[in-house]
Amino acid sequence: MNEEKSLKTDFTSFSKEQIRDFWCGFAAITDFRNPIFAYGYHKAIRDNLGAMTAFRQTINIEEKKFTRARIHNSPRTLFPNISDLWYPSAEFTKVGRCNFPNEPVFYCSNDPGTSVFELRPNNGDWLTSVEIKIEKDILELLVFGEGSSIPAFSSLSEFDKGINMFLSDIFRESIKTGEEYNYFKTAFFVEAFIKNKDGLIYPSVGSNCKGYNVVFTKEFIDEFAGFEKAVVHEVIKKESEYDITIKCIYQATNFNQYGDLIWETVTDCDSHKITESIYDQL
Repeated sequence: MNEEKSLKTDFTSFSKEQIRDFWCGFAAITDFRNPIFAYGYHKAIRDNLGAMTAFRQTINIEEKKFTRARIHNSPRTLFPNISDLWYPSAEFTKVGRCNFPNEPVFYCSNDPGTSVFELRPNNGDWLTSVEIKIEKDILELLVFGEGSSIPAFSSLSEFDKGINMFLSDIFRESIKTGEEYNYFKTAFFVEAFIKNKDGLIYPSVGSNCKGYNVVFTKEFIDEFAGFEKAVVHEVIKKESEYDITIKCIYQATNFNQYGDLIWETVTDCDSHKITESIYDQL
């Protein structure tokens, strides 16, 4: 009878930098297109990191609003139903930074502007942002990707410091088009830890790490998320990835019994540059 080999490693003599470099190197040489190699990476997480200390953040009532956005296939069209702005169905779900193929999660951001930056829109594009509110008294999120920037970092063991430094590197990594399989680097961590708390928060690469993305399981969203509003924006000027001017053209604050959004024209928005918040004029 063959026994499964353990990948458990003794890190007790490693410095935090050595631990970070070990895991960065391990992730870099893992070919996630190969199920055997991907399984080895997953097993290494399970064997070595089950007791890892992850940072936690408690969100108060005023901050429990989050935004996700979706770009339109073509301008001059509107998404008809709230389901078009929610998490996707399993058959259309590809691997992402925090999910496996055919396993949708609800991606959102701490501010509307961050959600827009994540889409990397072009001049003339239309996009719709939807704001939700989490109807839960206490919301606790795991924080990945912040590393030494969190004050509590200094109180961690060398092992936990090294792992959080590693997580900071891979959650801030920009994944090239055609190499989406490298999202498995972080997706395996999310799968291992997301059910320990209500959700997970990590830096937004699309906003040059100025904002934050948040991910919830679809089961959590089904139970606790409430619709606040949806806004359609047109990109009227793009100077660079982080210098974008938009105009708000439609908004919906309600939908009917079938989930169809009730759109109204926005008449009081000339235009504004994307910042952390883009609802100030509405």
